[in-house]
Amino acid sequence: MGYAKSLLCSLIIIILICIWHSSFHHPSDNSITNITLLGDAHFLQEGRIGLTSYSSNSVGRAIYKYPIMFRNISSKSSASFTSKFTFTIIPNSIPSPPLFGDGLTFLITSNPNILGNGFGYMGLSNRSNQEEEMYIAVEFDTSFDPSLEDISDNHIGVHINSILSYPTVDLTPMGFDLKNTTRTTAWVDYKKFEKRLEVWLSYNDSRPIRPLLTTYMDFSVYIDELMYVGFSASNGKGGCSSKHLVDKWIFETYPSPFDSSISFHSTEEGSDLADGAGSTLWLLLETLICITIIRKMFVSHDQIVCADQTTSDALTDALVVATKNPTKKVDGKKIKARRDDKPRLPAAAPAPSNCYSEKEAEIIAFRIDQAKRVAEMTTSLSKRTTEHARDKFLGLLEKMPKHP
Repeated sequence: MGYAKSLLCSLIIIILICIWHSSFHHPSDNSITNITLLGDAHFLQEGRIGLTSYSSNSVGRAIYKYPIMFRNISSKSSASFTSKFTFTIIPNSIPSPPLFGDGLTFLITSNPNILGNGFGYMGLSNRSNQEEEMYIAVEFDTSFDPSLEDISDNHIGVHINSILSYPTVDLTPMGFDLKNTTRTTAWVDYKKFEKRLEVWLSYNDSRPIRPLLTTYMDFSVYIDELMYVGFSASNGKGGCSSKHLVDKWIFETYPSPFDSSISFHSTEEGSDLADGAGSTLWLLLETLICITIIRKMFVSHDQIVCADQTTSDALTDALVVATKNPTKKVDGKKIKARRDDKPRLPAAAPAPSNCYSEKEAEIIAFRIDQAKRVAEMTTSLSKRTTEHARDKFLGLLEKMPKHP
């Protein structure tokens, strides 16, 4: 009965866990269905986000569709955030040498439906009316446009509601090249208490000790209570075009009550497959834990066992006969037959309880084993020592320990 209850409860637990996994919305969500694509932005087969095509007038945005709380109006406080993403810029190989597009930005915007402009604008808007869009963007610029006050074709900078960036940092003297077509990892952190924004770049997954760009600003002045986060990119004139790809993205705001988290990975990184396998493994692990707990609840550690009453009774009878007459040969079959001749209870009547706990059964087995040894010893003695052996046996019975 205990096993039946544990099995039923285990099945119920499995069903509940499956429902929980299918319905619960984790704050950290890597589903590409939660990414809104604008313009030429698209998903590639391996799950990467392509912000542009090779068209020279291509422009695109990829925005997380749920708003993030960045500012608390009542407490006049704002959020800190950290963003880590991996991107690749691949130029159109038809021109020789290849001409790169404008570049891409990490974007925080108040309006998730505005596409922005190309031809040097990297998908940012050049609207003077901030009621349409407020934004803060960190640019990774691969084009040199003097009209936009670019310092080089290989620089990073910060945009605040303007296509002009300030401050900016030329990466060439620092030995970093955005146009080497290598997968690049960027970190963008803002700490509200210090009002400090920092940007790091690396060709691997290890964050360098020193940031490439550090600036101080109060974000709360330039953002709404709710903002959207994502990426933008564009291509320029004269055949300057690139594919701007985002492979992996992690974004978090803190502290409470601003806690939120976004996670996106392409299958090329191996993460979507790993996340799927991880979810399955977690489901199996949770199920096994629940089944173990249920079994512990319904099946006692000292599991109840029933001793074989017929065997124990036969051994007891054999012991009594051997004690009374040690020289007489005991016929176990006859003893069993005599016991079978005794009247039995009708089938409908409840059977007498002959069940012992595991400890009690162990003690009984020990006593029976000791008695058998003494009985075997008495049958091997001569008649002259029978009485002495019997007395010795009775003495052993008196001194026999109650526990093995």
